[in-house]
Amino acid sequence: MPIAQPPHGFEQRRVLTSEIPKGRRYRRIYRSEFPDPLGYAKSPSRFSDPRALSDDDRFGVVYFNETSTSCFLEAVLRDRRDGILGRALLDEEDLTQRSIATIEIVETLSVLDLRGDAPVRMGVPSEVVRGYDHRNAHLWAVAFHEHASTLDGIVYPSRLDLSPNLAIYDRAIGKVRVLEVSPLIEDPDMPYILERFDIALTS
Repeated sequence: MPIAQPPHGFEQRRVLTSEIPKGRRYRRIYRSEFPDPLGYAKSPSRFSDPRALSDDDRFGVVYFNETSTSCFLEAVLRDRRDGILGRALLDEEDLTQRSIATIEIVETLSVLDLRGDAPVRMGVPSEVVRGYDHRNAHLWAVAFHEHASTLDGIVYPSRLDLSPNLAIYDRAIGKVRVLEVSPLIEDPDMPYILERFDIALTS
């Protein structure tokens, strides 16, 4: 069923925002083949730019979460445990080929807040925030980015564990910095994560 698209004049309407303060830290999991922990491709993601333009003319988005566990769900496990009773198997390369970075906010971010009942209050369909099909979110992604508030990004609940995901636009990358990077498989939280989700690694 088609969802409502951004109404005419949305870019000038008041939206609900939150500030992410300087000093707050986040985690990000990414493939180790890419050298920059803050790098971003312009491939499809929930709030990526869907327009058929050149890469130079489309905006980029980088995603973070506050914990290693939530990052693992978003970047590695996703829906791969669906329909599995008991232990799930995961290829060890899914960990060895990824790194995890600690990111610090160095300048306060102003972000669109899509948590709680905020989407309802702004007229944003729930599928934009929690839907499995990202194409629904794409209908609104450009409207969010082009809003007159010149937002730095979006904070929204993960559809996997409801923890707050942070999506930062490329224009705000200078407001964050990388503190440290390590192999994902060596992250101190990894034993807990594998036990919590009953996952065994295979080679």
